Amino acid sequence: MISQLGIKSDEGIFVHFYTESLRREEPYRICAHPDDIYIAGDFWQPCVTQTPLGITLFVCCLRSLQSFIKRREGQMAACIPQLLRRLRQWLGFPPAVLALQHLLEGIVFNFEKHLLANTFYQWMRKLLPTNIPGMQ
Repeated sequence: MISQLGIKSDEGIFVHFYTESLRREEPYRICAHPDDIYIAGDFWQPCVTQTPLGITLFVCCLRSLQSFIKRREGQMAACIPQLLRRLRQWLGFPPAVLALQHLLEGIVFNFEKHLLANTFYQWMRKLLPTNIPGMQ
C-alpha cells in the first residue's frame, strides 16, 4: 500500500513524498537467484494495478533481456554503458537506470523491482497513445 504526503516548500511548490506500508525488511531484501528475481509478485506491481498476465509479460521481457546480454557478454560489454546512458536520457530518472543495471548484473533489491515497474509503466504511458481508434 502506498500513501502520498504533500508538503509545501518555501517557493509555494508542493513536494510529494511516497511512503510504503510494507514490512520494513522486505523492500531491502536482496535477490540474487533468478527464481527470486523474476517471480511475479507484489514488488513488480506498478502504481496502477496490472493484470497477472501483464506483470508476467513485463517480467519475462526483463528476463529475456538479461539472458540475451549474459549470452553475449563479451560482445555486449561496450553496448551496455551506451544503453544505460540512453535510458537515462529517455527516462529522466537515474535511480531506475541504476536498478536496471543491477537487474542485468543479476542482483537486485525488492524495492528496485517496484521502481523499475513504476518507471517503465510511466514511460509507456507517455510514449503510447491513450486510446487506439477502433479498440474500445
